[in-house]
Amino acid sequence: MDPKGTPPAKTEKNQSESATDLFQNGELLHNRVDIAGLVEHQEQVQADQKLGEVHQLLSSKNLDFLAVLEGERVLGICSRAELGSMLGQKYGFDLYASKPIGEHLTDSCLIVAVNDSIVEVLESAFNRSESRFYDDIVITDKKGKYLGLVFMRTLVILQNRFFIDNINRINRQKESLNQQKEEAEQNMALARQLQLAMLPSQYPNFPSYLPAEKSRVKFHHTYFSPDILGGDFFHIVYLSGERAGLFMCDVLGHNIRSALVVSMMRALVEGYRSVADNPGELLTRINQKFIEMLASYPDTMYATANYLIVDVRTRQFEYANAGHPIVIKINNRTGYCDQLAFPIKMIGPPLGVLKEMKYETATGTIDREDLFLTYTDGLYEVFDEQQEQFGIQRLINTFSRHKNKAPKHLFESVIEEVETFTLNHSFTDDVCLVGMEVADLLPENNAT
Repeated sequence: MDPKGTPPAKTEKNQSESATDLFQNGELLHNRVDIAGLVEHQEQVQADQKLGEVHQLLSSKNLDFLAVLEGERVLGICSRAELGSMLGQKYGFDLYASKPIGEHLTDSCLIVAVNDSIVEVLESAFNRSESRFYDDIVITDKKGKYLGLVFMRTLVILQNRFFIDNINRINRQKESLNQQKEEAEQNMALARQLQLAMLPSQYPNFPSYLPAEKSRVKFHHTYFSPDILGGDFFHIVYLSGERAGLFMCDVLGHNIRSALVVSMMRALVEGYRSVADNPGELLTRINQKFIEMLASYPDTMYATANYLIVDVRTRQFEYANAGHPIVIKINNRTGYCDQLAFPIKMIGPPLGVLKEMKYETATGTIDREDLFLTYTDGLYEVFDEQQEQFGIQRLINTFSRHKNKAPKHLFESVIEEVETFTLNHSFTDDVCLVGMEVADLLPENNAT
């Protein structure tokens, strides 16, 4: 840091080392995180600079975002992708190139100060909408003076390492009977809080510029675990304004080990976004890396998973399955309610079983008002007093009886019936149920 207190800009070689540098002897020191040390670059422009010049600067520096200032005051950030889209329109360059960049900021911007706690920074960053999730974060000093930008991927790495660090500390505490019970409970609660933070707190809109009530694809979910830590996880992938992806996995067990694997899955899904347009390829890549990461682990560990994409432009879905319960589709207009129909051979084994497995992608058509339901086996693998299982067919029948209800009430009714079946009104395994609703389609003359 120079005498003025400004952190040095990081080079491409070390720009991902920020989170790693926060470790000492393998343990993350939460209270020593230097927010200013996360700064990746300090590029900035003034609000009166021309849009065309700013876009050229972004391209030449190979940056996705730049801070926009008015004097020393931060106004927000601008996006290379959004500026490029404007300039690339018909007559776009003539209309916008000479406009001041201060009039073309992103619709929201996260600004944090160096005296904010790292927990507050992570919560603010991870609670952003999907469309703004990967925007850079502005860092200022205590007086609001601009210091630089932080890449969101740095915070993803940091959040995962926070989580792993807490899991490791919990393991050490459980092995030592002399550890104070109160400290263990606090760390377990923090681990649960961090795990729940991995689930979406709000859903993206498709396309992102539409309000939630007009989104062409909508989501609904229910999640709970009988234990403090669970093994279920889902993630919504914003592929484009017309393509939405839904990944779900169920890790063996619901304990500290499974929670750690859930964290790994989160990182793998983020790490392979480049192939997220192909369900089979995404599961194949995750499976290979998952097995490599667990190569030295002595115990069996695997996860069932599926990945579903709907495209409101082509009116098709794409689907790949790794030993997971098959997606159920409901359409109130046709009365259809059943699992997706495709060759059983296209269901691959769980992730973590066969390294050379190549998962296949199935396709099918979608219709307006289709509701795709993906879920974990904890929803139907429950038993009554005679040890009869609720089962998948009874689950399908239950969804069918309540299919005319709005998703929120549909989920409530199904959960209530399953609980009533068990008599003691309880689940013994994690339960995750997510609905992907095709609320609207592009006109057919726009479909390809």
